[in-house]
Amino acid sequence: MAGSQESEGRGQKSEFRNSATARRWPPTSDLRPPASDPDLLDPPVIVAACGGDAAILEKICQVFQTSLPSHLAAVQDALRERDAPRLREAAHKICGVISAFSTVAGGVASDLEDHAAQGRLEECRPLVARIETMAGELLRLTSGLSLKSLDIETTTDEFRERPQRQPVFGT
Repeated sequence: MAGSQESEGRGQKSEFRNSATARRWPPTSDLRPPASDPDLLDPPVIVAACGGDAAILEKICQVFQTSLPSHLAAVQDALRERDAPRLREAAHKICGVISAFSTVAGGVASDLEDHAAQGRLEECRPLVARIETMAGELLRLTSGLSLKSLDIETTTDEFRERPQRQPVFGT
């Protein structure tokens, strides 16, 4: 749980890291990229990101599809150039984008950010490989993603009726 301790003072991100760490598969010690993780998409997180609104989900999927490849390229370039500060920044950005769809992939991106911040570039290589694999799978899974395909039609009305906790930014 080192990631959660390191994230103290960064607001909601520490809560995310705790939940991502608890659900992470395969464990961080197994750094081989998974062929395909059936739990890669996280429907409750996706519904929270779009507020249960199909039009918003469609828009965030479009943004995800167009922005993820450039964020991934920035991560790859920074690692290739052995630029730890730039890698940390690129990992932070990809973490923000990918976490709206997958706490598993978000956890790996967060680990990458932490390793890059500590200048541990060799330990970043297998994490980048996992992010590459997960990103490819997420791009495939989010193409045409809908609330119905997430099998949460009945959850949408319940989601709208519950009071929503406002995100905390800049803490």
